[in-house]
Amino acid sequence: MPEPKRVTVPVRVHPDTRDDWHDYVEKENEWESVSDLIRGSVEREIDGWYSPYGPAGGVNGELTANVDLGPVMDQLETISDDIGNLDRRMSDIEQSKINDPIARLAMEIREMIPLVDDSDIVKNLDPSEAGLPIHEYIGTYGDVEDIILYYTEEDERDVTEMQVRQAIDRLKNDLPGSIEIVTYRDENQKVSKRLCEVR
Repeated sequence: MPEPKRVTVPVRVHPDTRDDWHDYVEKENEWESVSDLIRGSVEREIDGWYSPYGPAGGVNGELTANVDLGPVMDQLETISDDIGNLDRRMSDIEQSKINDPIARLAMEIREMIPLVDDSDIVKNLDPSEAGLPIHEYIGTYGDVEDIILYYTEEDERDVTEMQVRQAIDRLKNDLPGSIEIVTYRDENQKVSKRLCEVR
């Protein structure tokens, strides 16, 4: 069968562009002539070689592929099971803390102490709010001795100073990045320890 007759498609470009194309053809072995370069480039464009999705193209701008997702789904199911196991373990830990009187006391103390952006706020706070109820005083200053006093004398439960100190230590150990004890010195150089939670 005879080869179909070719037609000429005139393309006007700047002389510098034409020279760049000639130089490219001379450097690259893929193209025999500038005409060959133009034909090949147009065919590749039509076939989708220059699309962001590659020559395979896509449907409505979406990449399509024939991939077996079975192993991926199995891995996701394993991860989901692991997360479920972690969630159950965390629930068990939380439940054990609820049943532990020191952990319960530590959680209560955490709810009382000041929550600040910087521990220097509590460290530099002058105790000028005399007459505040003790729980509000603790919420402002976080004074450790006041916390001990509150739980050993004001609270209705039978809590010892040792238990309060253990609860404070538990807080510091459980939340080392956010629970801080800072030292405050008043004008008479009397030192007090203050407990706070830093956001």
